[in-house]
Amino acid sequence: MKNNNNLNTFFIIVLLIIKIILINGINIKNNNQIVINSIINNNNNNNNNNNNNNNNNNNNIGNIDNNRIGCEIHSWNDLNEFDQMYKKGITWNKIDVHYLTAIENGFCNSQNQNDSRGCFVFSHDVPSFKFQYNTTDQLLEYMVNRKDSWYNSNDGTNPKKFIDLCFKAKVNVCGNQSNNVTNDYLSLVEDFLQSLVDYKLKYSLNVEFILDGLIKPIGCLRDRWRKFNLVSTWIDNPIGALFSNNVQFGYDQFQVADIYIGNSIPQFWMDALCLLSPPFGKFTQNNSTTTTTTNQYPILVWEPSSQHDIESVSSSYYSCMNKHSTIKFPQLLFASNIDPVQLSLYSGSISNETWNFKINNFGLELNNNNNYNNYFSIDINLKNKSSSSSSSSSSSSSSSSSSSSSSSSSSSSSSSSSFKPGLNNINPKIVSFNSLNDEINTYFMLFFSNITNDDKIIYYHNFNSNEILGQLNYLNTTQLDIPTDSDFKKPINSLQVLNNNLLFIIDEWSNYLIYNLSVNKDGNIEIILSSFGNLVRSESINKTYNILSNLDINNNNNVTIIEYSSTNGCSLFLKIWSLNLITNEKYQLCNQCLYLNLSNFQINSISSVSKFSNVTIDNVNSTIDSIIYYSLSNGYIGAISLSIDSINNSSNIIYGPTIIDIGQQISVSMINDLIIEVHSEGYCYNNEFKNKRDGPRVCEQIPSPTSKILNYNFGTFNQWISKIKKRPKNLITACDDSIIHGTYNQGSFPNVLLYNSQQQQKQQQQEEQQKQSNNIGVLEVHQGLPFDFIDLSDCGRSTTWDGIVLNSWKLFPHYLNIKLN
Repeated sequence: MKNNNNLNTFFIIVLLIIKIILINGINIKNNNQIVINSIINNNNNNNNNNNNNNNNNNNNIGNIDNNRIGCEIHSWNDLNEFDQMYKKGITWNKIDVHYLTAIENGFCNSQNQNDSRGCFVFSHDVPSFKFQYNTTDQLLEYMVNRKDSWYNSNDGTNPKKFIDLCFKAKVNVCGNQSNNVTNDYLSLVEDFLQSLVDYKLKYSLNVEFILDGLIKPIGCLRDRWRKFNLVSTWIDNPIGALFSNNVQFGYDQFQVADIYIGNSIPQFWMDALCLLSPPFGKFTQNNSTTTTTTNQYPILVWEPSSQHDIESVSSSYYSCMNKHSTIKFPQLLFASNIDPVQLSLYSGSISNETWNFKINNFGLELNNNNNYNNYFSIDINLKNKSSSSSSSSSSSSSSSSSSSSSSSSSSSSSSSSSFKPGLNNINPKIVSFNSLNDEINTYFMLFFSNITNDDKIIYYHNFNSNEILGQLNYLNTTQLDIPTDSDFKKPINSLQVLNNNLLFIIDEWSNYLIYNLSVNKDGNIEIILSSFGNLVRSESINKTYNILSNLDINNNNNVTIIEYSSTNGCSLFLKIWSLNLITNEKYQLCNQCLYLNLSNFQINSISSVSKFSNVTIDNVNSTIDSIIYYSLSNGYIGAISLSIDSINNSSNIIYGPTIIDIGQQISVSMINDLIIEVHSEGYCYNNEFKNKRDGPRVCEQIPSPTSKILNYNFGTFNQWISKIKKRPKNLITACDDSIIHGTYNQGSFPNVLLYNSQQQQKQQQQEEQQKQSNNIGVLEVHQGLPFDFIDLSDCGRSTTWDGIVLNSWKLFPHYLNIKLN
């Protein structure tokens, strides 16, 4: 072993020399910048417009497992969070298994653990008497209860799970072998590992357990766990295991590289290990496997949370792959304390698996000191107002048929007084649509306001993509054609596309604009004003609109416009109009105060989704179901379920009002009865501090509004109804048993959209409903993090950007209704 120690010392010295001499010469960042001039690049055939898949350093990467960057959930020690974890698509997670002796102040008895040898509880930090913890017995019970949900080895659609067991104890494992505490600890470990192996065999569980922490096969434990046929993580010891699978020294058991993140230079160790030959030693070699497995395990990196660090490490890894293109690199997994959606967005500029684009919305010069891979720097020397442009429509809009599945979505609604001078005027809104003239692409239209004082100046960027999370192409930027004799002015309240050919926009003062949309032969959208007008004005503080149409039924030319608003005299007001799109004639169907005093606190924002749920024998939609979301000045978010009889012009509160979350600035979208809600000022359940502290457990926390935290909630219409049923308060947490909840980014004024891509819509015509739901995309835009923002949340700081950020990530809707035993 003396030779091994000398080699370890030598290797560390070499790495330090590398750090001092070479680190500044290492290509740690792909500085390929996407600069788009809206005058020149106005043709969607120009592939240089793509800001997603054309990063130079990533073009030739074809040798990475799954060609993506992933996440190992780190220290989610509350088993109540496991269902949410798996619903977010996670296959790797780490549990902290903490040992305490039986005589340690009676702690084990307080946890209902009565083994004379002591007990294991799940906690990173030293456990406290004040809290109850999950135990190893409960993990075994969970896996049995969820064997058909998450660990079914016969289900080809359910990927294999990996659970990293990081043992912690105040025990000198290889010290005095006659020490009773040491023997008790090792005996308990052995029994637990045996139980895991037995349960896996007995219940055919598709899961693998990884050794970590204080049970790694080092020293006296080198061969102790061989009979369990398990592999171990490797950090830096034994150093010989970096290159060798020598069975004599136990190196063959170390198969999962677990790499540090540097303090001042996050990617230092990644860069240093890339300089080895082969890079990362045996861990990039296809034949670097033990007798226990034939799989290539991922490279783990622990445990960055900021976007800057995640991008730096990701870029370093991809850069290494480019330098060694003949080697098949394993997947890179971040041992992450933050939400996996947030991590996927922060790594998206490198992985190209998500969209996380920074858009310079005013044509300002980009700060060259910022190393952004994915952004658009758009020169707003705008085309003429009447010029054609690519556009998009809300696939969340109601696309009614004789069935009851037609639905509509709405965007976030904030009163004009909420928008302060300066960048708060951006007010980003997003829609999408699929054109009959283009059978390949889905088009997106991103509306925003600028900092001028002209109330009629609104711009929109145009993009398209031929698949969900595929290549995103910038087309052009255009100023919205607003007629001078219209009262319409910014900010936009709601916008929606009907039947993929009509764009409907409403401002905060009930003025509306209707445009015809079409894609010309050059692949650009032609947008032509059809009509404009005004609904009955109200002195509302906040309002939101849903537009429902039956344009494809019985040659019906009418749309139904639903307005929910909050006024000084009525906390929640309902108005319904019928508008003829041909004659522009309108009449009011309903004018009703639903709640005089909904809450003791003022409503700050409202957003809603509505759908036709009942169709008469004459193909007339008779019943409208709505869910209204609202934020209150005390930081809470509430929801109400409402049923509207459109024939008799009456409404009934079905469920609510119910407090469901924490936050402000709500936006919600619906498609195929799937609903996603996003908001700012949310709460971050998972970060390094909260995951590791001794308590309270993650979902026993008391949430509070946190500046710039962006949250998402994703569930089915019926799951939302079930949530609202339990009034007066039923908070959605990271442990919710139905609605998927998490933090996805930092910023403000979010606006969200669910949509079907053109290609996915074609597939859906040939596939059953369950497969259809897998083809739904989410698109979100928000105002980025200000340069002067001081982040105290420790929730994974995003890189600053005083402009629009466009996000899209992978959804797993097929997990929403998975049967949990």
